[in-house]
Amino acid sequence: SLLGELLDFDQAIQEALTFAQQHPQETLILVTADHETGGLGVEGEVDFPRILDQPFSYQVFCDRVSAGASLSEVAGEMWGFPEKIIRSLGGVGNDPNKAFIALARKFSQEVGISWETTAHTARNVPVFVWGEQFPEKLHENTDIFPFLRRFIDDN
Repeated sequence: SLLGELLDFDQAIQEALTFAQQHPQETLILVTADHETGGLGVEGEVDFPRILDQPFSYQVFCDRVSAGASLSEVAGEMWGFPEKIIRSLGGVGNDPNKAFIALARKFSQEVGISWETTAHTARNVPVFVWGEQFPEKLHENTDIFPFLRRFIDDN
């Protein structure tokens, strides 16, 4: 689900760049994030087709299990795990969040990726800008608003 969303985001940025090239004087594209999550890492060869085959997200997984769908059914549909993998987790009961984290770790190992955490990290995030010079230095996220305000006021 994450990789699919990133590919969709990439397509959206391509559309924005196409528009910006046709309207360069009135277009600013700024892409950033408010934080990094998870500390995604690569562990050897990544099985991209299997990652892209994930049919739904964490939220859908949790919603379906919370609504009464069996953990085995939802995990099997999402990752293709057999019942014995689900049983081997032990201790997650019917808590969809705990089950998702345990199963996602197993899936990640199988497809060649790793995560440092299930929460936000303190890493800096990049700022990409097209159409206006953004000073090249480390910025606090609060520096972005004045930059955008100046661009809007100048145009």
